[in-house]
Amino acid sequence: MKTFLLSIGLLLFYSFLISGENVQSDRIHEKVIPVWSTHETFSLSNLLIEKYSDSHTGPELRVQALDSEKFKHDFGVDSDLGFTLEGNESIENKAFLKLVIGRNVIVPVMHSQNPFVGIVDRQGVSLEKLAELLHSSDAKSWGMLLGNNVSTPVSIFVSDDPSVQSVLSDFSGMNVSSFHGVPVGKVVDAIQRNPGAIGYVRLSDVLDAEYQGLADGVKLLPVDKNGNGVIDFSEKIYDNLNDFRRGVWIGKYPRSLVRNIYAVLPTTPDNEALTDFVSWVLTDGQQYLGHSGYTELAFSEKSGKLDKLLVQPAVTESSVGDNSLGRGAILAFVLLVGLGLLIHLVYLVKTKNSNASTVIIPEKSRTFNENFPGTPEGLYFDKTHTWIFMERDGKVRVGIDDFLQHFTGKYTRIKMKKTGDSVKRNEPVVTLIQDGKHLDICAPVSGTVKAINEALTDEPERINNSPYNEGWIYLIEPLNWLSEIRFFKMGQHYRSWLRRELLRLKDFFAVSVHAKVYGQVVFQDGGEICEAVLQEFGPEVWEDFQKHFLDVSKL
Repeated sequence: MKTFLLSIGLLLFYSFLISGENVQSDRIHEKVIPVWSTHETFSLSNLLIEKYSDSHTGPELRVQALDSEKFKHDFGVDSDLGFTLEGNESIENKAFLKLVIGRNVIVPVMHSQNPFVGIVDRQGVSLEKLAELLHSSDAKSWGMLLGNNVSTPVSIFVSDDPSVQSVLSDFSGMNVSSFHGVPVGKVVDAIQRNPGAIGYVRLSDVLDAEYQGLADGVKLLPVDKNGNGVIDFSEKIYDNLNDFRRGVWIGKYPRSLVRNIYAVLPTTPDNEALTDFVSWVLTDGQQYLGHSGYTELAFSEKSGKLDKLLVQPAVTESSVGDNSLGRGAILAFVLLVGLGLLIHLVYLVKTKNSNASTVIIPEKSRTFNENFPGTPEGLYFDKTHTWIFMERDGKVRVGIDDFLQHFTGKYTRIKMKKTGDSVKRNEPVVTLIQDGKHLDICAPVSGTVKAINEALTDEPERINNSPYNEGWIYLIEPLNWLSEIRFFKMGQHYRSWLRRELLRLKDFFAVSVHAKVYGQVVFQDGGEICEAVLQEFGPEVWEDFQKHFLDVSKL
């Protein structure tokens, strides 16, 4: 063992000697790093860099302006980071890592005491009607919008902000640059003075001082996106700001009224200073989006963007000289050998010292139909699609059942509780994430977390590959074991319940509005559900699945 450890030490020491030759060429030591920006995002870029620099040390970041045409042709030649608004062809046609950091969201708003607020909330206003309001200055009535005989006139106010008028011109098919232009900051006053009015503004223009909610007297006008004359469940995003932001992200709000703001980086970013900056923009920096008139990302969306940024493979910066490539190859080889030896050592130590009594269950081949399990004996299962196994010391090991992961596909990230945290049965205990889409899984037992499977932090796919062995999630000291065990299922009872769950799953896809909208293939020949079927759907289907399948499973 001593020889083994000495070998690892020598290998790692040699790798540090090699890597040290290239330190001086690392771009992180540059004194000034340019951040390119088009005109539309220039003020936002300046503000973000200013706020970031107030709390972070390192190389100076300095905004460099590029007009849209130059950005289109020149960005990417010697550039590491740029900010631009959606519509720039350069980011559509070149291989960059494109991260949405915020949005320019244009919203129709009305007075919260509008006399027709009840019917508007129930049926909304169609996109066609909202566009028609902009087609001319002729008098329009609420009856025209709502499809009834009401003759009450509609007053129309359009912000004079160029970014608003540009989006609305594309949306309506006409130039609205001179249509009832109201100065930015006066739109709220105009709506508050006129209960029968509709205004077209940026979302940030009608937020309160803290950007946490709408200004007094102002209400988002619900949009009947699918034009069926009613605000469906999938369109109910207008009651609070968080729901609305999430609705914009997952496509419940008309895409024609939204423009994304992109951070554009190389597909394999190798500049640590810029990566740290963009990470900050996606987290703490979000609060400053509103100061430049933009809308921050939904909470769940931020995690997905961070995952996409941080999992990018690092590229070793080559030093000047003919031997730089050879040194890099030697360094990579040495590190790989050292890592392999270290992993082997950890495995031997764990094998030798482990005294856990977790049942070892061979993974079986799986088919996704009524004959699905194959489920192991000796485990308890809960309606939250979790399994429970009691260790010799009275603690219970908890994981996700094979059924759930079978149709979600591979997980790319997992959010877990911390050791020492209390958990309660039927309350969220772990979040499974796949490229920003997520499912919250509830605890099968109440108690205290005594250990977590830290390996899942780097390898969440262990839950998919070995759900009953290496994919365990928590070791919990139960609080109400004798009262909660009566809710669990074992063996044939669990398998019978899974068959009913499979039928319920088919029913979910049969009636899911979003599944039909996406038009994906859900069933294979013979009516069997496709493997990893949820992987093919967007976040709105995952949200519906959470509410209409998972959340009612435990009832």
